Amino acid sequence: CEAAAASGGGGGGPPVDCVGDWGGWSDCKKQAAGGCCMRNRNYQVITPAKNGGRECPHRDGEKESDKGGCVGTCDVCTG
Repeated sequence: CEAAAASGGGGGGPPVDCVGDWGGWSDCKKQAAGGCCMRNRNYQVITPAKNGGRECPHRDGEKESDKGGCVGTCDVCTG
């Protein structure tokens, strides 16, 4: 029982912190419904948290949008 308690409980091994990262930005695209130029990227969880380790700050597949790096009007997007 003491060995299980020392290893984080339940005998599942030591805590493992989540490892994740944002992917690269997409090309700039005109958004639906007359929106302006935007680019997107997705967060990818590489190693999920286990045994009480620290969780990632974002969900796997969470999307982030940004106008940065996009040039042009809402009609013509470049970047």
